[in-house]
Amino acid sequence: MRNASLKILTAACLGLLVVFMALAGSERAETSDRQLEELIEKKMEAGGIPGLTAVAVKGNQVILNKGFGYADSGHSRPVTSSTLFEMGSTSKAFTALGVLELVRSGKVNLQAPVSQYIKGFYALYHGEKQEITVEQLMYHTSGIPFLSIADIQAGSEKDALRRTAEGMKGIELSHMPGTEFEYATINYDVLGYIIEKVSGQPYEQYMEEHIFHPLGLSHTYAGRQALNGEELSEGFKIGFFKSRAYQAPDYRGNTPAGYIMTDGEDLAKWLQYQLLNKNNDDDIQKWIEKSHKPNVETKTEESDVYYGFGWSVKQKNGRTKEIFHAGSNPNFSSFLIIRPKEKTAVGILANMNSAYPEHIAREVLNAVTDSQNKDGEADVADPFRFIDVISVILLIIFIFILVIIIFRLSVLLKKVKTGIKVWQPLRQRNLIVASIWSLVLAAGLFVPRLISILLFNGLPWKMIYIWGPFSLIYLASAYYILIVLSCTFGLMKSLTSSHTAKRSEAHDI
Repeated sequence: MRNASLKILTAACLGLLVVFMALAGSERAETSDRQLEELIEKKMEAGGIPGLTAVAVKGNQVILNKGFGYADSGHSRPVTSSTLFEMGSTSKAFTALGVLELVRSGKVNLQAPVSQYIKGFYALYHGEKQEITVEQLMYHTSGIPFLSIADIQAGSEKDALRRTAEGMKGIELSHMPGTEFEYATINYDVLGYIIEKVSGQPYEQYMEEHIFHPLGLSHTYAGRQALNGEELSEGFKIGFFKSRAYQAPDYRGNTPAGYIMTDGEDLAKWLQYQLLNKNNDDDIQKWIEKSHKPNVETKTEESDVYYGFGWSVKQKNGRTKEIFHAGSNPNFSSFLIIRPKEKTAVGILANMNSAYPEHIAREVLNAVTDSQNKDGEADVADPFRFIDVISVILLIIFIFILVIIIFRLSVLLKKVKTGIKVWQPLRQRNLIVASIWSLVLAAGLFVPRLISILLFNGLPWKMIYIWGPFSLIYLASAYYILIVLSCTFGLMKSLTSSHTAKRSEAHDI
């Protein structure tokens, strides 16, 4: 009897111990989850991001899939794991897989020239015709320059993708195909058009039937036109130190390269596929694995980073350390990163164009892998916030100068009206002065073009205004008014003289 009581007591103690350990483990997990959420919220606030979805997967487990902030400017729609976001350039991996599906079925050859699939397609290098291969488009070694992004026209017409791709016919390349890496988003739009030509289906329909549906991505869409009534998060961009709602133009002709849309639920599935889990379909796994193989013959601008099929791949001693890609649209951004060794991946989808999604993704990845890698902990250099600050400061300075010039110009006009100042007769000296002010005006009007070349890679200002902060267009307006009024005032001042001086000249004569 005593032994039986002792056994019962021992079993009870062990049971209580198990319960306490489980509770302690649960409390630690909750604390860890909360710390992770606080980290994300802190970085969101620092970046001024209204809303985002954060996803982390480890092996077959989704360890984080949560929405933060709001999907609208009125703060009436909280972001959830089912909120849709534009992905930006992280769309390219989907398009690459779409091409590889056609390679699998024998309809596309990666080494074949683009002209085999798009009739009459050719490029020029130093005026001589060049053939570009499908693989060179995938690797961004086609020679098509980065600035070709400015050739993508806004519009939602059904033939927008055709116009984008065929608009590249006869383009002057920046280097011989296959010799150098130069990231050009339009490479993947041409690939999207190849998908259309080979499959005989619109790009959006092909991706739905051959990529999204087979992968179980039921809330992933190619372009706004493919949405079936689902609500897309409102997009934002910064302006005057604050995120503000912005309805960007529709670039349907850029869908394969930057306008696939997804939510947290589908992003978790997509990242699990990228981890090449054993329970994935063997055929799909084979082609996803192929998309991770980089072109080691041509380095990118980053040390030890090469480009695969829609992915950047960082290698160390010949082994893949990280697979990642950033995405930016005028009012959305994203960052996906995979560490194959740790079997862990993180994805961030944000409803504002910002450098912070990469920063957040790397910190989350370090946290969930207990990594000592501090890549994500450096200060964030967000060019949009920096441009906004500079724009506001210069705008205040320009407005101050404008007030002074307008005041002085009004005084001058008043003196002319009352006869204190009179117009000088046109003489050689006056014509020279007028010519000088005309040259100053021409130089002032050329300055924005110079700034575009030096700071924005030569992109046209129309595009810079779409992508840049709201404050930038106000600064540009103030600048043009300032340069015109300054030159007008200088010219008028040089062509007038006081009435007393005029009479003195007459007396001397």
